[in-house]
Amino acid sequence: MRTPLDSPDIASQGVGGASAPVALPKGTYTNPILDEDFPDPAVILAPDGFYYAYATQTLRDQHWINIQVARSADLIHWEHLGDALPEKPSWAQTTQDFWAPFVLRDGDRYLMYYSATHDACHDPERGHCLAVATADSPEGPFVDMGMPLLLGVGFEYIDPMVFVDPESGKWLLYWGSGFQPIRVQELAPDGMSFVPDSAPIDLIWPNGKKGGFPRLVEASWVIRHEDFYYLFYSGDNCCGPDAEYGVMVARSRDAMGPFETLAGSRPATIASSPTSPARSGSSIMRST
Repeated sequence: MRTPLDSPDIASQGVGGASAPVALPKGTYTNPILDEDFPDPAVILAPDGFYYAYATQTLRDQHWINIQVARSADLIHWEHLGDALPEKPSWAQTTQDFWAPFVLRDGDRYLMYYSATHDACHDPERGHCLAVATADSPEGPFVDMGMPLLLGVGFEYIDPMVFVDPESGKWLLYWGSGFQPIRVQELAPDGMSFVPDSAPIDLIWPNGKKGGFPRLVEASWVIRHEDFYYLFYSGDNCCGPDAEYGVMVARSRDAMGPFETLAGSRPATIASSPTSPARSGSSIMRST
């Protein structure tokens, strides 16, 4: 989900630059390792031995970067590479809402799943789309496939994540917010369309009770560990004076659910601040 720095009026004020590096003992580091506006990060390890991190749009030097990309050899020292999506899609030429990218390598190509607002939607809070772009290199340039994969009302279609199930081989697209459930649907082998006659499956619901937690769920991330699939997600309210944002987890023996949660429990991580550090879209990387 976007942060306050995504709106043009606030972003035009600029973002803080990286602080001067500090000498540290070998094998140690100090956060933040990337001291820039870099929301909703997702990281992959490419065959060239580098890690590539992708993030929501930002305004840098009075120029919009649609999808940020950075590169690192050690996950500590990062180099900004610029814009992974330098050309806006044909259907989003007049809007500026490029959020929460997820990148997957498939053979010699890379697929980027992201959220954007369609030109037909004049209100930036309406009509978010899930979209797919492809590239031959992890740094891009990625090119949109020419039409949205999904188009809805509000910000329901955000925070995409694709999980390739090691058991079934299925490509599964997870998404969700806008006070709707987190959902999953099986992708076709091309990764750019859905399996015919498939339908979204509701996995995790927000708490509909007045004052209940979480009021909103989003930013799903799925891993498999031993006999279970674990779905990490964020929830409640990320921004503003009533922010109370948490990171939670559910588990299932099937990647398409049903998932069980710890009913009545508090989240694993929670922050209560207009600048909550538990932003949506944060990724998990497992070392092998």
